[in-house]
Amino acid sequence: MTNLEKYGPLFCQNSQKLIAKLQDLIKILRENPSRKNAYQEGQRLAHTVKGSAEMMGCRGLAEVCRVMENIFIGFQKESFKNEKEIFVALNEVCELIISKISDFKKIKNTNFQKSISKLQKITLTEIS
Repeated sequence: MTNLEKYGPLFCQNSQKLIAKLQDLIKILRENPSRKNAYQEGQRLAHTVKGSAEMMGCRGLAEVCRVMENIFIGFQKESFKNEKEIFVALNEVCELIISKISDFKKIKNTNFQKSISKLQKITLTEIS
C-alpha cells in the first residue's frame, strides 16, 4: 500500500465535507447572489480541495476544482450575467464529485473533462 492509498480514505472524507459545504454555499448564493463574502468562501473551498487533490494525484478532481475556483473569482469581479445557470452547473459538478469521492481509486481515475467543458462553455472561461 502506497502512502497515497494509505491516506486516500481521509482525503476522501475531508474532501466530501468540503464539497458538501460548497454545495450549501451554492444554494445560498442561488437565493441571494449579492452575498459577496460567500464568493470568497466558495473560492477558498474549491482551492482547498484542488490543492489536496493535486497532492493525492487526483488530477481530474484538481482540474475541475481549479475551474470552480476561477468561477468564484469571476463572480467576485462581477464577470458573469447568467448566474443561475452557472449555479446549476456548479451544483451538478458537486453532485458528481460527491457520487465518486467515497472511493479513492474511483475519484483518482475520474475524468471530469465533460464537466469542465460545460462550466467553461457557460462562463466562457479557460483554465488558468
